[in-house]
Amino acid sequence: MKRVVIAVSMLTTGLARADDPPPPRDEPSAVDVETAPVPGTESGRTDPGDHDSVLRDIGQGALFVPRIAVEVALSPVRASVWALDRFQLVDRFKRVFFDESETYGLYPTLVLDQSYGLTVGARFVHRNLFGEREHLALRGGTGGEYRAQASVGLRSGERFGERTQLELRGELERRPADAFYGIGNTEGSMIAYHREELFRASTRVDIRAISDLHVRAAAALTDIAYADSSDGPPIDMIYTASSLTGWPGTRNLYSELELRWDSRRVSTPFGGHHVLDTGSLLAVYAGPVHALDGGVDYWRYGGEAQQFLNIGAGPRALATRLYAEGVTGDTQSVAFTQLPELGGKTLLRGYPRDRFRDRFAAVGSLEYMWDLGNYPMASLFIDVGRVFPSPRDIEPTNLRVGYGFSLQLHDVRRFIASVSVASSIDGGVFFNLAFDPVFDIEPRVEDR
Repeated sequence: MKRVVIAVSMLTTGLARADDPPPPRDEPSAVDVETAPVPGTESGRTDPGDHDSVLRDIGQGALFVPRIAVEVALSPVRASVWALDRFQLVDRFKRVFFDESETYGLYPTLVLDQSYGLTVGARFVHRNLFGEREHLALRGGTGGEYRAQASVGLRSGERFGERTQLELRGELERRPADAFYGIGNTEGSMIAYHREELFRASTRVDIRAISDLHVRAAAALTDIAYADSSDGPPIDMIYTASSLTGWPGTRNLYSELELRWDSRRVSTPFGGHHVLDTGSLLAVYAGPVHALDGGVDYWRYGGEAQQFLNIGAGPRALATRLYAEGVTGDTQSVAFTQLPELGGKTLLRGYPRDRFRDRFAAVGSLEYMWDLGNYPMASLFIDVGRVFPSPRDIEPTNLRVGYGFSLQLHDVRRFIASVSVASSIDGGVFFNLAFDPVFDIEPRVEDR
């Protein structure tokens, strides 16, 4: 790039010509020469001031150790970011496992959770099954928290127009060692383990009524069988079977109606990212749970609020979330694994999955997200919440607080993978790695 320098000197006699000699310059005095800084020791100050180099050295020395610690902690992240960009790993992955148009593909999946270990499997997706953007997903896996896992899901795409979405889903889960920590906001409770086999068929209709207002109706038929686990202390060693509602199995039909205002958007896709960073979500829902095995019927209800604020290019966003869920039945009416729960990689991070259970649960989150390159996004988060016997018992005491760091990979269409490290005020460190190019957060009705 050529550098152009323009010098303009306004004199009392007019503009100086280019061939005029420069104005005379005063020669430095002996005092100026004596007090001039030696090259390499300049402070950058334009006034004599007081000499602050000693304080600056002390400050730099005090920050040296924290700076080295941060550099070491982020070195794997920086190395990963460099490898992604340098070797174009995301593009290479898509070329191997997807067709040229990225309409369908078969690829491996992997989830590494500190509490349960490694789960591996495969997933097949087709995003235009019958020509109207119908979405088919088949999934299978084993290991970690699952002895076997399988699911099939079909979404209607634009088959019924742009405003109506129909989804059908079926799933099977066999869990050999689910942890149970008791009921309530307990501390130091004994951990027991049980086996669980779950079959579920569900359907959901989403109608966009006006602008960003959605009306959603869902139903799920669930069949769960429980048994003692051979891993760790079995649940019947610590709890009597009669105290575990639903044991040795439960079957119910859950239906739900939800009103949802969803204005969340991607304000400006940056690089390879396609991440929500503006808008809000407000949702309320309720529905009856009908026992098919002679048990007691009850209602489930809840709500959620999310707000995304774009605070700069890059993208950089601040996300807040409030979530609450409750049941009307008492603990003798609701199967112990179907009580509202907190803990895990979604609600109240920094605690093991399903660490807290009771009749009402509430949690709030604050998360700051920023980009690290074309594909990686980083975030810092803090979650605060707890479970209560009922909404009438809500009080801001004995709250559980989790916090941590996550790194996610996105391209312009989907979530690819994530790794997170979280802890809490109660101690412990939890690590989670998920590698799944079209990972979807499970719809709420599927968590029943």
